[in-house]
Amino acid sequence: MIESYIPIFLMIGCAIAFGVFMGKANELFGPRRPTDEKTSTYESGMEPVRTARERFSVKYYLVAMLFIVFDIEIVFMYPWAVVYKQLGVQGFVVMFVFVFILLAGFYYIWRKGALEWVTGILQLSLKMLSIGAARIHFTRCRWEFRAVPSR
Repeated sequence: MIESYIPIFLMIGCAIAFGVFMGKANELFGPRRPTDEKTSTYESGMEPVRTARERFSVKYYLVAMLFIVFDIEIVFMYPWAVVYKQLGVQGFVVMFVFVFILLAGFYYIWRKGALEWVTGILQLSLKMLSIGAARIHFTRCRWEFRAVPSR
């Protein structure tokens, strides 16, 4: 019985050995020319200007959790779609109930405002944009709002 697991353990051992070998080879043969610029913190091409202990809005975490919840629905839908013909009407009804519950949850979080990111002047300008009263220009990492003459 344990003999059937030997190839798996061998593969795991090879993967670990390869990772350790490549890490040590980089330390041994790689160039060592540290400068202030190379050792500074790098974040998406931007210079770090604030502390790393900055707090994020709760909405950021809420949207992340909602993404995970609505992303996992695809994990359940894909296998269902593969065997859809074998499941028949019962499988269709079960998936219909599943999707209905998901849509009810989506409607609930939408009504509670969990998907609303913009507030204040940006929200007002986006409403004006939807009726054609304003145009948004994105210039040098800041929002500029310009009125559009009515026709």
